[in-house]
Amino acid sequence: MDNGILSAGELRQLHQFIMSRSARFAGPVIMRLTDQHLQAAL
Repeated sequence: MDNGILSAGELRQLHQFIMSRSARFAGPVIMRLTDQHLQAAL
């Protein structure tokens, strides 16, 4: 289901990019926010 902003695949790619770039800095916070976004998009 398209949320009108990003497709599920794009969200997964964005999540992977964020996690690879930010893991040592804000990984846990970003992951929580992104997981909420992914759940809301489903």
